[in-house]
Order: sequence, then structure tokens, then C-alpha cells
Amino acid sequence: MVLVLAGSSWAAQPHAVQQPPAQWADYIAAVRKADAIEDDEARCVAMPDLPGNAWRPGASKWRCSILRKPMLSLDEIDALLKRDGGATELDRRFATLLDANFNDLAQRDQIFIAFHPFDDSTRAGEVAERWLQQSPRSAFAHAAVGMHHDSAGWKARGLKYVHDTSQAQLDRMAHKFVQAIPEYLEALKIEPRLSPACTSLAAIGRQSSDRVQAYAMAACTKVDPDSYFVTLERIYEAQPKWGGSDEALRVAVAYAEARVDKNPMLAALLGEGAGYEPSMADDEVGAADALAAAVSMGPSGYLSRAAGRAFRAKGDPWTALAYQSQAVRFRPRDEADRYARAGTLWALGDLDWAYRDMQVALEVAPDDGWDNYRMGQLVRLLKSEKEARPFFRHAMDVTESRRQAMAMYCQGFVMEPASSSEAADCTRDMVAEYPEDGEGWRLRFWTLSQAKDPEAQHAAEMFLRYADANDAFQQQAIPGIRRWLQMQQHPQAPHATK
Repeated sequence: MVLVLAGSSWAAQPHAVQQPPAQWADYIAAVRKADAIEDDEARCVAMPDLPGNAWRPGASKWRCSILRKPMLSLDEIDALLKRDGGATELDRRFATLLDANFNDLAQRDQIFIAFHPFDDSTRAGEVAERWLQQSPRSAFAHAAVGMHHDSAGWKARGLKYVHDTSQAQLDRMAHKFVQAIPEYLEALKIEPRLSPACTSLAAIGRQSSDRVQAYAMAACTKVDPDSYFVTLERIYEAQPKWGGSDEALRVAVAYAEARVDKNPMLAALLGEGAGYEPSMADDEVGAADALAAAVSMGPSGYLSRAAGRAFRAKGDPWTALAYQSQAVRFRPRDEADRYARAGTLWALGDLDWAYRDMQVALEVAPDDGWDNYRMGQLVRLLKSEKEARPFFRHAMDVTESRRQAMAMYCQGFVMEPASSSEAADCTRDMVAEYPEDGEGWRLRFWTLSQAKDPEAQHAAEMFLRYADANDAFQQQAIPGIRRWLQMQQHPQAPHATK
């Protein structure tokens, strides 16, 4: 009897690495070469544009510029604040970059990037507070504190729709936003040109307060009307899902188009109107062509992700890979984009490339259950069952991925004869926790049958009862397990013909 791997699109042993069709061969080769570059901005610039696009000249290069590393890292800011006069020097550097935002096209919108170190982490909050203590009249320090609380608020909220978000999450979000708002207001009072503060304030308002949103967008539009981030926030607030309308979205995109000559980065936003409705469509397959048309208007990471998902659903993995690579190009630290592309690469047999994507995904979201599950699947094939186990164990700590991860964790012991006792314990626990899971009973049957345990018959019967009709691997196991049961019931009967 042959043990087949657990059922799921990520569980099967993939075929050998597939080669792209002729129309994608050169493009995928160029993507693979560029993808090896470590620096985010340099990698983005080196990545080839999508074939047949109608992007404005240089649009992708300018879009890549917001992947530049911040002017100072959190470590560098921390070190500067520990020096005599460090807060004054820090204020000077931020003020210089703010001036450059309006006077030097090469530094356009980099003032927004400069605040990226002030994320939701405890240390970022401590550094921001120390800056404010040393420089209480600094607009930049107030904004840094606001950014920290703001980031914590968005993290508390999560990425799901409001109706799928718990009240506890929304309460934590609101608490953090309440801490961020006065810091942003004070920053703008001191330095009205500080558009990162008003843009972040507008985003909070979009989530929680029309009044705050209106005030912030008016302030942003007055002081920095050509900013990529200000214009992107205008597009967000114009989308129907945020209370806007199709007409408002059309106007917001037209606003961006009218200012491309002043800020070429805005050319990246020209497909957002055309792509909004198909990106929200339930019928992903039917939306594929419309999404491709929208992406052809401007280098959008979000729309590229949606197009990649649509072409994957359509059964066209190579086109999906092309769009997913554009999504990763423009959003290299987005966990969902890395996860999606790794899935396509797995399907195409390119485990090494998929592994690299999952390394980044886990750097960003180390506790994500599905990320750990996928990495475990890759590690077991690329390295060893032993090295894969910590990933499956981690995935078992997350409710959504626990059952599938437990099956993989148990299977690792089942496949190793020397681990028979661990296999017996693991499969026993799995069928106890998931008594109607066919995969658990399949693994339990295999373990007990190898040990000549009489309870194997019960496990076989339970597997046949609960085998998943939609799982090809479980269905593949059914004939063999039925033959085994027949042999137990009629041990003298001739073996069935395979």
C-alpha cells in the first residue's frame, strides 16, 4: 500500500520545475535575475516592466523611489538622541528633508519614508518619546510619536472588513488613534507643511471620523497638493467602500493625472479607477482581463496582486506569476504578496524561489499560521522532516491553520519508521481533536496497520466514513484501504487485482 501525502494544494509533491512558455521565457528570466538583488529600490528598478503596458515613461522608476531606505534607521535615530545636541541635529535633518520635498524632485515624498522607523514596536515608541522629551517643540518629534500610536492602531484593527473585526480590536484601534490625533494636530500647528502628519490624520479620519478626515485632507491639499501619498489618500477616500462613489473616484484619478508633470510618481495611480470594481469582484476569473487592462495604465502593486490572483484562478500560472512579481516588486515587504507568489511558484515546481518568498513573509509575520504551514511544506522537501517540524508546530498554535498543520506534523512521524511511537501519539491526539477529519483517520490507520494493531480496522472504517470527496489524495487512498479491509474480513480470499 502506498502512503499518499496529505490533501491540499500545498501538500502534494510538486512536479519538476516547469519552464515558462515562449512568450514569458525572457520576461521570467529577467524577473528572476532582478529578484536576487537585495536592496528594495535597486531590485524594483531592475525588475522589467510588464510587456505591453501603457505606463508613462519612467513611472515605474519613480514608483520604486518610495522603496528607498529611510534617511535614518531607528538605531541611528536612537544613537543620535543619546549624543549631546542629538535632538537638535535630528530636527535639522528632518527639516532639511522636508524642504527638499518641495524643492528637489529626487527627494520627492521621501519625508514620508523618513517616518517609517516609527512603527508599532515598543522600542519605536520609546525612541519617539525620548525625542519629544528632548525637543518638545519639534513638529517632527510630535509626528513620530503620532506615527507610533497610529501604526499600533492599524495593527490592532487588522486587515479584515469591519463586520469581520471584533469589538475588542476596534476598541484597541480607537484607543491608539486617540493617542495619535493630538500629536498630529500639534505637529501641524508647529509645521503646517508636514504632510506626513496630515495624510496619516486623514487615514485615521477615513476609518473613524468624517470631520477629522475633511480637516486633514484640506490641510494636506493646501500644503502638498502634488504628493504621491496625499493623492493616494484622496483616491482611497473616493472609493465607494470608504463612502465615496464612482464619480468621486474618477475625479480623484483625474486629479492625479493632471499633476503627473509635477510629480511623475503620480503616474502609478492612473489605473486605480479602472481597477477598483474588478478588484472587488466575486468572480475573479471574469475580472482577470479588466484587471490586466487597469494594471496596464499604471504600475500598481495592489492591482497587480488582484490580477495575479485572477489569472491563477483562471488556470494561467505563468501570467499570474508575472503579475504577482509586479506586486512583489512594488510591495516587497507585503506578506500576502509573498505568500501568493510562493503558492504559484510551488505549483510550477520552483521550490527554491518559493522558499525565498516565504522567508520574507515570515520576517514580516513570524506568527502567521498559514505562512508557517507553507514554510514547513517547503522545508520538508528542500531540507528534512525534522527541520520542518518547528514550522508545523508554530502553525498548530493558530486556530485557522491548526488542523492542516497537525496533519503535516503527524505525517512527518508516520513516514519515519523510527518514530512509530510519536506517530501513534500524534495521530491519536488528532482524531480525538478532529473526529470527523478524514486525513487524521487516514494517518491513524497507516500508523496502526504498520504496527499490526487491531484498532487499525476501526481507523480504516472511520477514514472511509469521513474521507473528503474533494480531496484527491484521500480519494486516492480509498481503494487500497477498502482492499485492506476486505483482506481482514476474508483473509483467505485471493488478492484483488490492482
